[in-house]
Amino acid sequence: MLVEDQKLIEKHAKPAGLDVKVGWTKFAGGNVMNDALLSNSLQFAFGGVGPLVTAKDRIALPAVEVSIQAVTPEMAAEKAFGEGQQSRLDPLTVSMPHADAQTALPSGASEHNAHFSSPPFQYQQLEQPDSWKDLFFPNVHGLSGS
Repeated sequence: MLVEDQKLIEKHAKPAGLDVKVGWTKFAGGNVMNDALLSNSLQFAFGGVGPLVTAKDRIALPAVEVSIQAVTPEMAAEKAFGEGQQSRLDPLTVSMPHADAQTALPSGASEHNAHFSSPPFQYQQLEQPDSWKDLFFPNVHGLSGS
C-alpha cells in the first residue's frame, strides 16, 4: 500500500511535531476492522464503503448470538419485522463486557449507541431519560415491567 510503503503518516506527522509509531495490520473483512475501531484498538482504517456504513450504529452485548442479551433483540426483531426476521439486527451487534459498554455509552467514547445488559447496569440505564425502555427485557418477553 502506498501510504505504508512511502511512510506517509510518519512523514506528515513529523512537521506537526508528532513522533508517531505506525503499525500495520491486514484484516480478513470489514467486520473485524470495525470491531478493532470500536474497541479503540485501531485509530483508523482503509476499507470499502460497506464497513464504514455499518460501523455507525452498533448494539453492545456481552456475547453475540449466545447470551440472553443477544436473544432478546432477536425476539424484538421478529416481533417488529415478522416471522423469520430474528437475525435482522445481528450485523449491528458487537461483543463488549457490560462495564465497558455502560461506561462508553453515555460518554460517546464508542460507536455503539445501544447496550443490552443485566443488573445492575440495566437499572442504571433505565434511569437515563434517553434509554430504550421499549426493549427492556420484560417488555420484549410480554411480562409486566417498566
